[in-house]
Amino acid sequence: MKKCVALPVTIFLILSACSNPSTSHTPEQNGLAAASQDSSPFFESNTGDNEDLDPEGIPPSLSEHTNLTNQIEALNLNPDQVRVVSTSQFEWSDSCLGIDQPGVDCLPQATQGYWVVMEAYGLQFDYHSDLTGSDIQAATPGLSWTRDGGEQGYCDRLIIYLPDTAYVCWCQSGEMKAAKVNLLDTLSVEEYDQFIGLLREFNENSVDQSPFGGSDSSVVSLTFYGQGEESPNSDQQQSFLAIAQEIFSRITQ
Repeated sequence: MKKCVALPVTIFLILSACSNPSTSHTPEQNGLAAASQDSSPFFESNTGDNEDLDPEGIPPSLSEHTNLTNQIEALNLNPDQVRVVSTSQFEWSDSCLGIDQPGVDCLPQATQGYWVVMEAYGLQFDYHSDLTGSDIQAATPGLSWTRDGGEQGYCDRLIIYLPDTAYVCWCQSGEMKAAKVNLLDTLSVEEYDQFIGLLREFNENSVDQSPFGGSDSSVVSLTFYGQGEESPNSDQQQSFLAIAQEIFSRITQ
């Protein structure tokens, strides 16, 4: 598989640049930094009482089906760590339940289902499902990255849906390749926790990286769907670009 262009700096340094300078970090051997010691990790146990995620909080076809429960438990989150914000019946416009899935052909057919909005540790994430609950998809974008053109003929795309789903597609030997992975199979717990921390800290923003001359004329763009209050500076936006490229590289290598 095609490998990404090497990063000019390590991801540890990149992620450190996104953080408060007074915050200490411990580098990880696998390339991404661990979460800051004073942050509130996404995997931290909830000490408060929360009984919102119960059979009355979501439709019976979802609460009785194992898919939604399994997806929550895969995050090391117990049901009492998640708050159900809202649930509603919805008609999706296609077989992909209204979710952009790179490399997946979605049939334009009306699909009845549910829209479930959840919240954990200050982040909101949605699930789209069919009526039976047999098809449940993460639906809240966290990051979208593309790289097109250049001598290598890039047609790379990465979309991360919160809390833990990543879609990628890329060109290889004249063919389009695609994959769907669990983000926790690509990142360590510490790396994932820091990524979630960035989403909590920074707001939604976009950046385009046009060619700077030379032989590589590829164009890279990214939208970071942060849910925080801080606006990243240009260096931090470059960090987000490098993080996305690293995740893409790990999945496609």
